[in-house]
Amino acid sequence: MRQDESKERVIFLGHLLFLGAALLLQTWNVFGGYTKPDFILVFLLISALFLDFPKIFLMILISIFFLSWRPNFNLDLLAFALLPILAFLLRKFIPGRIELIGFLTVFFGTIIFYSVSAFQSFWSNLGLAGELVTWNLVFGSLAFFAVLRFLNPSR
Repeated sequence: MRQDESKERVIFLGHLLFLGAALLLQTWNVFGGYTKPDFILVFLLISALFLDFPKIFLMILISIFFLSWRPNFNLDLLAFALLPILAFLLRKFIPGRIELIGFLTVFFGTIIFYSVSAFQSFWSNLGLAGELVTWNLVFGSLAFFAVLRFLNPSR
């Protein structure tokens, strides 16, 4: 096994561990209350900026299984699955600093997800919408810099 392959496996394992932490934070409802960061969605959006497609796809499947283990289709899960794939594709075509792309990905990913999954409650209460976007941006910033610092393949 080459050193590059070993490094890639360790980095992917690190992403899976971070995803596991996000899954636990989401299911334990750490923040309580109505508004909280969407730990899983935000981490998948951030990971899509650093990993290749098969790894992102596997992480999406793992997340969907833990969020809804029953085999039923709904629009929320479809949006949840497509947003990280869209982020992966956008990073290939949008030049610029990865920090800005990460911020915009989390910002617009949150708005798109809630527009699809809870349109009426999201857009009728702009205070709630602002709170959800803010929480996701805060967690997204922390996750982004953790990934950039510890799990960046280019380091």
